[in-house]
Amino acid sequence: MLARAQGGIPELSKKSGCSDAVIRKWVRGESLPTLDRLVELSRAAQVSVEWLITGQGPMRREDATSTTNGDYVYVPRYDMTVPTGPETPVAGEHIREYRPFKAADLRRLGPINNLTIIEVRGESMTPTLSPGDEVLLDTTDLAGALPDGIYAVLINDTLMIKRIQQLPGGRLIVSSDNPAYRSFEVTLGEAAERFGVVGRAVWCGKRL
Repeated sequence: MLARAQGGIPELSKKSGCSDAVIRKWVRGESLPTLDRLVELSRAAQVSVEWLITGQGPMRREDATSTTNGDYVYVPRYDMTVPTGPETPVAGEHIREYRPFKAADLRRLGPINNLTIIEVRGESMTPTLSPGDEVLLDTTDLAGALPDGIYAVLINDTLMIKRIQQLPGGRLIVSSDNPAYRSFEVTLGEAAERFGVVGRAVWCGKRL
């Protein structure tokens, strides 16, 4: 699907920051992009994540939802775990399955575009999120507007789940719900190389 995206591989490389060589490997199936790279490619090519992964569903972001069948929306569940602290690495990055959700239920949470499910590991977001819980992420580009909430963030190339509070001047407080973990502050733009926002958590499934 990458080769069919707007502008072709050279333009996609320029907009996304991924090299031509890496994108061509993805096109040939020699390797697979990570979740955060898929989001970057989706935004650069202005196509939906679901279309980029499967070639199915609406191609353009403005028309896109996860795969829909009747009253249900099928959301990709990644075969990966997302640490809430530096003690756990990110695991596999393939789509394990598609989970059905009632479309009406998802619409109560907000826009149903660009959704994906990931699993939590680590203790820093307890009691809100525990190891084994699943988080539904909205990866829609918020264009700098980050309502206070829980997000999947990329910190020094490691994907984590954290709570974000936005302050004036583009400053963010990044914190954990477990008081044993310290919070820190970043400024958007200045911290682009070591910090990025992948998606906003809109729902979680608790493990019993």
